[in-house]
Amino acid sequence: AVMLLAGHKLKVGLVTNHIALSQVPAALSTELVVRKSRILSKAFEDLFQLEKPKIAICALNPHSGENGRIGWEDRELLVPAVKRLGRGFSGPFSADTIFWHASQGKFDGVLAMYHDQGLAPLKTLCFYDAINISAGLRYLRVSPDHGPAKDLYLKKVASHESFNRCLKLTCHYNTKN
Repeated sequence: AVMLLAGHKLKVGLVTNHIALSQVPAALSTELVVRKSRILSKAFEDLFQLEKPKIAICALNPHSGENGRIGWEDRELLVPAVKRLGRGFSGPFSADTIFWHASQGKFDGVLAMYHDQGLAPLKTLCFYDAINISAGLRYLRVSPDHGPAKDLYLKKVASHESFNRCLKLTCHYNTKN
């Protein structure tokens, strides 16, 4: 599955989820990026009715590794993945700009290499309304991005926007499937 976080201005999928930053490079492979990219694209088609989604592949290293000067992973793992994926996929793009471009509509979504690389920009733009989707499962699994917020709900300070978006997506999905 792919952890997909979807807000009103930005949608982000993750290649790796909850692992230490020091473990991310060893966890990446061209095959993993290709597989996660295809799952993400299918989710965009199924959940958001996008016929040919445009997905940006985020680089692992600053400035996409500067052709190997700031790490080899972008050149050796991500460039071949993008070539294999073909039309609809592009990158790798530097994380310092790609999320802004996606939020402006140049891309339908971004595949980030690790948790905070993708979720920091998403939560900056869509803190209250983002939803968490487990893309690639046989069934729809969706939840508020922030989880149950059990420390907030009894105080009546938790926002219901994310929950409402989950409900709308679920209802829409169930009417078409």
